[in-house]
Amino acid sequence: MEVISEYLSFLFGSYANRVHYRQKVSIATLWTEERSQLFDLPQYEYEVFRYDSFAINKTGFVMIDSNRYGVSPELAGQVVQAKLWFDKIELFHDHRHLKTFRRSYGKNQECLDWRDYLPTLVKKPAAVTETKFFNEMPKLWQRHLTVTQGAERKSALLLLSEIVNEGNDTLCDEALRLASQQGRADTESIRQCYYFISRPEFLFSGNIRSTMNSMASVKYACPAQHHGRHGIILPKQTGRKSDANFFNYWEESCKWAQEKSQQKSGWRNGRRSYRNAQPAD
Repeated sequence: MEVISEYLSFLFGSYANRVHYRQKVSIATLWTEERSQLFDLPQYEYEVFRYDSFAINKTGFVMIDSNRYGVSPELAGQVVQAKLWFDKIELFHDHRHLKTFRRSYGKNQECLDWRDYLPTLVKKPAAVTETKFFNEMPKLWQRHLTVTQGAERKSALLLLSEIVNEGNDTLCDEALRLASQQGRADTESIRQCYYFISRPEFLFSGNIRSTMNSMASVKYACPAQHHGRHGIILPKQTGRKSDANFFNYWEESCKWAQEKSQQKSGWRNGRRSYRNAQPAD
């Protein structure tokens, strides 16, 4: 691309020095005079779209050009505003952006996002495997929700909704995989693993020791090595490939916790030395 740009610059430069056949002056001179008469381009790009309003049906879909676009079923019966671009559709409700869809030019197609239906699925957990978008959910969570029932499935959906609402839907499978590798697939263990990989400050929580000690499949050869205020234990490497990422993250986190603990300890020692150096009354 750079070679082509250099060649065109050279070609146009040599062409600009030619004398115009009618004006009898160089083309570069004519271009300088004409450029002063041109208008500046607009500062903002001109947006080409069609503005329209649509009603949401009882199943949470908006019908546009014979195609159905799914929004939250909680907005059933409400009216949304839409910007119809040639390649996308933006939906707004009460001056708030809802969703952006890739515009479909087919017929009788459905465009939806499984994340929008989690609040509704929490109310009806038994119907989750029968939904049209079940296959679009994270693969590991599909298998997990299939083998769970009743209150356990509802609690799993609540956790999944919490992860999605925090914008960490890419960590859904990672948290479940980490808990499964440790032999625990209950909702509370998955939640603790999610906190572990998404919130570094969770290392200073008192729950971290009880959670990790409860995962019986991990063989901690724990030396008498504690870091931080809450006694974070640094486990040795078990050698299992499936635990490699887990232990690498654990070791890095403990190093970070140790540095923070040393900083606090140095500050306390400095304050204690200052107090001891003060003359007695």
